Amino acid sequence: MSHEAPGPDRAPVVIRLADLEAPPGQQTSAIQRLEAFATDERWIGYVRTTPGEWSGRHHHGAMDTYFFVLKGTLEFEYGPERKLAAVHAGDFAFLPGGVVHRERTAPGEGGEAVLVRLGPGPAVVNVDDQADRTPAAAILSDQARSRRSSTGPIASSVAMVVGQSMHSTRVMPASAKALMASAT
Repeated sequence: MSHEAPGPDRAPVVIRLADLEAPPGQQTSAIQRLEAFATDERWIGYVRTTPGEWSGRHHHGAMDTYFFVLKGTLEFEYGPERKLAAVHAGDFAFLPGGVVHRERTAPGEGGEAVLVRLGPGPAVVNVDDQADRTPAAAILSDQARSRRSSTGPIASSVAMVVGQSMHSTRVMPASAKALMASAT
């Protein structure tokens, strides 16, 4: 069920989680994606992971993904070096388009998140296991886990954000600027 976001001459649209359906197109193992709104350059939805299982490797084309983790800790493996980054319940995170990755949660702990994807092209592109062995723009910070314990939830929420992406949109809070400065 795809709903176009409301325009200026229409009423707001409310969609209940129970009414969401899987989007058309590719699905990825160990991830349940449910679509709320979709247009050619925007996808908004809900994601649930299978506890303890790695998803299949995939990327989101040219779509940048912004998300908020509602439940669990999502661990991402990304890029040619297969680095790891963790995003915890209550954290916001950014994943740039084209970054090949996979995710999982701990056994017995499913993950849930609300996602917003912006950009042209497909929302999901599944890849084979060797596809991420070529250079990629992997910009998730592998310092996210260590910074979470030493600098608190604000730092862990932004530790996965790359300065250039945030500087270009000029929405970086002061705490994020300090974190980015200390990471360089």
